[in-house]
Amino acid sequence: MRPRLAALAAALLWLAACQRGPDLFTPSIERTPLTGAEPGRLRAFVAMSDPDAEVHLVGGVNRTLEAGAWRWASQRAELQFLVHEARPWRFVMEFTIAEATFAHTGPVTLAVSVEGKALGTLRCDIPGTKRFERSVPADWLPVGRPVRVAAEVDKAYVDPRDGNRLGFILQRAGFVP
Repeated sequence: MRPRLAALAAALLWLAACQRGPDLFTPSIERTPLTGAEPGRLRAFVAMSDPDAEVHLVGGVNRTLEAGAWRWASQRAELQFLVHEARPWRFVMEFTIAEATFAHTGPVTLAVSVEGKALGTLRCDIPGTKRFERSVPADWLPVGRPVRVAAEVDKAYVDPRDGNRLGFILQRAGFVP
């Protein structure tokens, strides 16, 4: 009786092996996580803590978010923004001159340009949080394509450990109506 049972089991296994079973692994559909703003999307204004802030950084701004709110900028920072309509706009930038860098540089002057055109300057005689705000001529802002903005301080602190040039701390910047 036992050999019959073994033969039956072997026959069932053979039959099962000949049939295609269900796939044990099916790759999942790739999905983009819902974490806030859509990556790669330029806006008119950005805070450094925004999920898509990095797409606004062209150069001179550290990619590391510090304290969940700000990023170090070198002596010259370049950003890009996108305005979706022709209207009067103001460029606003909130930044900080750190006490640690100010101790080495002394007063600094920040110069801002839009699309290579000088927008204005701000002299910073003491360290602390500052706000640069100026009206932008309408013909300086192309609608629907990236607008480049550069912010540069006349003096930067050079870190003796790694040679990094530290200019200012950037919190938020962009165009507001």
